[in-house]
Amino acid sequence: MDIKQLRYFVTASECLNYAHTAAVHYTTRHAITYAIRSLEEEFHRKLFVLNGNRPQLTAEGELFAKKAKRVVSEFDRLTRDFSVSADGCDSQMRVIVDARILPSSSLLGAGDDGMDVIFRSFVEESDPEGCLRGLYDMRFDLAFGRYDRLSFEGLAAICFGRQPLGVLVGAAHPLSARERLAVPDLAACRLVTARGHRYRHAALLSECRARGVELRELSCVDDPSLVLGMVSRRGAAALVAMGEDGAAAAYGAYRVIPLEEDGRQRCLYDCLVYRDDQAQARSVRSFLKGYVMGGRLDVLGLSKVDPLVAALRERSR
Repeated sequence: MDIKQLRYFVTASECLNYAHTAAVHYTTRHAITYAIRSLEEEFHRKLFVLNGNRPQLTAEGELFAKKAKRVVSEFDRLTRDFSVSADGCDSQMRVIVDARILPSSSLLGAGDDGMDVIFRSFVEESDPEGCLRGLYDMRFDLAFGRYDRLSFEGLAAICFGRQPLGVLVGAAHPLSARERLAVPDLAACRLVTARGHRYRHAALLSECRARGVELRELSCVDDPSLVLGMVSRRGAAALVAMGEDGAAAAYGAYRVIPLEEDGRQRCLYDCLVYRDDQAQARSVRSFLKGYVMGGRLDVLGLSKVDPLVAALRERSR
């Protein structure tokens, strides 16, 4: 038995839905059922029975749930009580970072503003969804990530940067005269994206398919300059994360046309995310010592220019 299994069980006992439990913890339904089955085998007790497709707690499961909630609560309290470092640094936090927007070495080396006193070897890198899983599983207290939304169940998010999504087209592209584009407009496009950026657009591409918009072609290349070449020579369009606000931007022979959905600009948001409770909020504010609330997150180097946008600027000079 481990604390993750108990967390899965407690959530499942509250919502009585394995799929919802998996969504809350950003894992798979199989992982939830496997954890519960492992607990049942370890204690030789049946904790859930299925009523149709819906799990129901047994009498032993209800008793186990009450005790498991206390164990999880005490574990979290223990973690908070001993989160102060040996040298007395206030509220030393376990931080997980979206590695593709900020390598942890940038955090660990940010000594000019005294941040090296705060960020230590407890910083870990992951992907955006891994950051959220780390928070839900209580392995981390604070996450920096880039997401297409600002609302997360059971978590609080502070937005410190936005990357408006745009479609890069060449001057001769049929879409070049448009001022705005919507998701259905992408159905007829030949699209290209830089390989290192594809994760940014995964949610958008999934949304296209959910709306019945099948993309005709999506090429993925390594070098941003190759993206520019494909856009200019082959009549392709590129999904990009614009590193600035505003309307359509012009870069010489290219235009970046804002992508909208239901009349609103589609954006990716750089977020600081933490568990949504008063104690955690106080710890986060104490930990960051005014950097977040004072709007000084730029000292962490989190607002990096998109390499594709940088390549555009270089070509337009």
